[in-house]
Amino acid sequence: MTASAVTSIGDRSRELWTGLLYFTRTGCDIVLDNLHIAGESFVPTTSHKNQLTGMLGVYLTAAELTNKGFIVSPTSRSAAGADLLVTDQKCQRAFSVQVKTQRRAQGFWLVGNQAHEISSPTHIYVFINLKGENRPEYLVVPSSVVAEKMYVDDGKGKAGNKFHWFGRKAGKQFIATQGWTDQRQEGWEIFGSST
Repeated sequence: MTASAVTSIGDRSRELWTGLLYFTRTGCDIVLDNLHIAGESFVPTTSHKNQLTGMLGVYLTAAELTNKGFIVSPTSRSAAGADLLVTDQKCQRAFSVQVKTQRRAQGFWLVGNQAHEISSPTHIYVFINLKGENRPEYLVVPSSVVAEKMYVDDGKGKAGNKFHWFGRKAGKQFIATQGWTDQRQEGWEIFGSST
């Protein structure tokens, strides 16, 4: 590899990294209209924006759990139903975690139709509303609650598709009934102790 090729690769990485840092600092409110890499312009599509929002939520969740002392590993993006695998320090308890993230706070999150079928004490949903520069809102809810309390739209939308969604109110009600002492009432206590 020539010196100019190395410089070129380094410049592209630096440009991309600078763009991603700026993108992450803005809390995933897509402020970047385009990203310039080696003279090429990249305009994020809605699909890219959604994918980046989802990735940001996965890594925010991993950071929260790691900060609480858990061992956390992201799964392959093609893994059905689990974005993260989590275990305590002694590898005695393991969890699969599905993360659902939104750039703009709403009263619900879309979940797949398989959410009705996945109900396990070790499968947890983390629902996130990003809030720009402020701490995101997290709701940590077991899959059994999601399966029981999710809603199915009647499919009379523009394309006639059915939408499966879980409401913020149902998540808050579940957490409120648990008697947990966390001031934020986010539900991280579901995981128990990391030690």
